Amino acid sequence: MSKSRNLAALLDSSGDVVAGALDNAGGGGGAWEVISSQTVTSAVSSVDFTGMSGYDKYQLMWSNVVCSGHPGGLALNFSTDDGSTWHTGWFDSLIAYSSENVADTIVADTNSSSYGRLPLNKMMHQYNTNEISVGQALIYNMHEAVYTHVESTTINDTSNGYLSYTDTRARLATTSVYNSITMYLINSVNFTGGTFTLYGIKNS
Repeated sequence: MSKSRNLAALLDSSGDVVAGALDNAGGGGGAWEVISSQTVTSAVSSVDFTGMSGYDKYQLMWSNVVCSGHPGGLALNFSTDDGSTWHTGWFDSLIAYSSENVADTIVADTNSSSYGRLPLNKMMHQYNTNEISVGQALIYNMHEAVYTHVESTTINDTSNGYLSYTDTRARLATTSVYNSITMYLINSVNFTGGTFTLYGIKNS
């Protein structure tokens, strides 16, 4: 069907959109759905999303995130058993980091297997509520017996007045099937504020 005929199918004789036509037109796939959202208002060591199922891909978004000390880089980890235990093995990651006080983008080919965690940003320096971290992480294939892949971007305000960002591309070098994720801060620093929202998308 041509584009003009597709458009005509949505309009009535007066040129107005037929009621319900857009809802029934189809989009070639699913849409992002909010699964859960958590807002931190007092100090917590992590934000967990457990019992995840039924979606092909996930997106975790965070905003207005502040922490209790310095340094406190964001990290992500995965569980196969609703958070009773967390992955302790390999993460392979490629990280690009840049800041206003850094002349060039720093690209690091890292292996974080010794940490049992996936670093999502290089550093957070927040001490004040106007110095925040925002970002998102896309998670692929965590319910399949293949490598789970993650791509994330974080933007950070730092206490020395600079803006920085970190881009991460990573995988869990295992074919386990996961059902839970946790986000926390490196070096045992707590979250003291922020909103974390988990979305899911289905292919059909």
